[in-house]
Amino acid sequence: MATGSAPPLVEAAVARVLQSRLDEPQWLVAFSGGLDSTALLHAAARVASTLADAPVLRALHVHHGLAAQADTWEAHCVAICNKLTIECCVQRVAVQPGGRGLEAAAREARYRVFRDALRDGGSLLLAHHQDDQVETFFLRLMRGAGVHGLAGMAAERPLGRGQLLRPLLGLSRDGLRDYVRATGLDWIEDPSNAETRQDRNYLRHNVLPLLEQRWPGYRAPVTRAMAHLTERDAAAGLPVPATRYNAFGDPGIDSDVLADLPLSQAADVLRHWLRDRQCQAPPRQPLLEFLRQLRSSAAASAPRLQRRDWCLQRHGGTVYLLPDPRPFVPPAPRPVREGECVEFPGVGRVTISAPPGAESELILAFRQGGERLRLPGEAHHRSLKTLLQSAGVPPWWRQRVPLLFSGSRLLSAGGLWRASDTRADLTWERVAGEHPD
Repeated sequence: MATGSAPPLVEAAVARVLQSRLDEPQWLVAFSGGLDSTALLHAAARVASTLADAPVLRALHVHHGLAAQADTWEAHCVAICNKLTIECCVQRVAVQPGGRGLEAAAREARYRVFRDALRDGGSLLLAHHQDDQVETFFLRLMRGAGVHGLAGMAAERPLGRGQLLRPLLGLSRDGLRDYVRATGLDWIEDPSNAETRQDRNYLRHNVLPLLEQRWPGYRAPVTRAMAHLTERDAAAGLPVPATRYNAFGDPGIDSDVLADLPLSQAADVLRHWLRDRQCQAPPRQPLLEFLRQLRSSAAASAPRLQRRDWCLQRHGGTVYLLPDPRPFVPPAPRPVREGECVEFPGVGRVTISAPPGAESELILAFRQGGERLRLPGEAHHRSLKTLLQSAGVPPWWRQRVPLLFSGSRLLSAGGLWRASDTRADLTWERVAGEHPD
């Protein structure tokens, strides 16, 4: 890509996806401070400045706390946003390594922030580009991926209550570098990008340069092949069931829709639906067995398909993707005070409200069994278990409902129910049930 052509190409690519989204409540740019996201943020700011009715544009920086330079990177991102007169929203996360390693845990934490930022809708822009797409193709090829996997990253897909957009997939890394240099902005060089222990970096530094020596224009034919695979995947002719959401935001599919399809076709539909939520599709036999259980068991039963990173379960006529596949271990009760905000893995964020005259000895805890409270206007106490069941709270959420006590008296259950004559309360922002790329 010629240096002189880079600026209009980058901004034109961003404009193409944003000009049809002027009615959205917000535009967000995931901003790490690196070369790619700096190009994206600058282009988005330029495009937004030319559109009279553009939504508010913000940068979203996730501070993982994993690198020694994390605080410096945050300061850099804030400084760049100040130059562009864009608000920089910094979110700090606690990364807890799981079975898939530290990098996967950081990505999952990052996507939790993305989903939370989109709770009111809108679009989140990511800076993945053509080189990222080509690297993804070869990585998935070496892992034996099928047609869907080899088609690469989607240019857009649902994320939480909004949309995830990748407007730069048709542009090269060199073109983005030319663009940022022309703006005069600086960017962060993460030293870990030079380490070749990770598969992607090994491919980027050791393998793809050899391809480029032999076939200098190899990116274009690889990208075309991926586009053909995308078309083939889209033309598979499978029905696309509507995704429904329960009151807690978990996505699901009508179990009757799956039961009415031939077993093999239902398996393909469910595999595609899982892939759209960035869940690695399961082997065919466990999936078929799960579908057989859906068809043969009573409507009130709750068949589950448990995998390492996700879980499906039927509830109330819908097969839901659960927010966290791991068994929930209730945290120990803890004293809390006015304005305190506590985050629990697999639960979400809980904020305490205790205005003047509120109850003392406030304790934040989770269900142990036997909890009761008297609702406003009622003469007798009611069982929390009964309230949860009658309200249709899914079983996997019932143990996760945060409870606020004053001593032994239950004041509030997840902000869903509040006891009579109570001043203290809590607000519960639940985690979403989507999964990252």
